[in-house]
Amino acid sequence: MKAIDCAEIERQCSQLVAKFALYVDHRRYADVLALFTRDGSFSRPGLSVSGRQQMSAWLDSRPGNWVTCHFCGPTVFETMDAGEARAVTCVTVYQGEESAGSIPRLELPAALVEYQDVFRRTDDGWRIASRNVKPIMAKGAS
Repeated sequence: MKAIDCAEIERQCSQLVAKFALYVDHRRYADVLALFTRDGSFSRPGLSVSGRQQMSAWLDSRPGNWVTCHFCGPTVFETMDAGEARAVTCVTVYQGEESAGSIPRLELPAALVEYQDVFRRTDDGWRIASRNVKPIMAKGAS
């Protein structure tokens, strides 16, 4: 039986996490969708979408005046085999509102969350099969 290259799987899947943050922040939604399997899912409190059509509708509904910046901590892999990996990444989310050419005001991080991911190997390489966003702390939370 062929040994799996854990370091290479971790590298590829960690790149998916980083690319998701960059692409969402830069509104590169077609690139975001390509990071997921065709039947991939995304959930967070108040939202659950699956498949690229639902994900696309959710991404397109994001307010156009929001500016976000997602800072990802290290991705910690919990399980891994040749076809699937599970990992958790701590992410700090900053959010501001654009207005008439000014730099958005930054007060505090909007939230601290965990990405709880399942990655799957596909014919196109590793992709996100499911992402559950678990809030840890949020601005104004009670």
